[in-house]
Amino acid sequence: MKEKPRLAKAVGQLTAGLIKDLKARSMLNETLIAWATELRRTPTLEGNHDRGHRRDCFSVWLAAGGIKDGTVHGKTDHIARSIARDKVDVHDLHSTILHQMRIDPTNLPIGMPDEIFA
Repeated sequence: MKEKPRLAKAVGQLTAGLIKDLKARSMLNETLIAWATELRRTPTLEGNHDRGHRRDCFSVWLAAGGIKDGTVHGKTDHIARSIARDKVDVHDLHSTILHQMRIDPTNLPIGMPDEIFA
């Protein structure tokens, strides 16, 4: 994908601008920033036309809003094809986000996602 470096630079600049703006407004500690890829999509083409899916692999970063700086959970191999270390379930990610928003993920009126979509 020839556009990847240009697009990555643009996204990086926009993300840095958001973080700087939140910091300047003293909102960084109160705002949770969640940045995610398409969940479970591979970063490379598979076959001639499309990217594939990986059941257990996804990339997300969380910042501010009480998230500890520099913490890494889980790791994929170098092409995000399989889990290399410390699998993180998407339900755990959802629970972390809800917890940071001061919402008890075990006490939702509609139940946890695995209960809804089972």
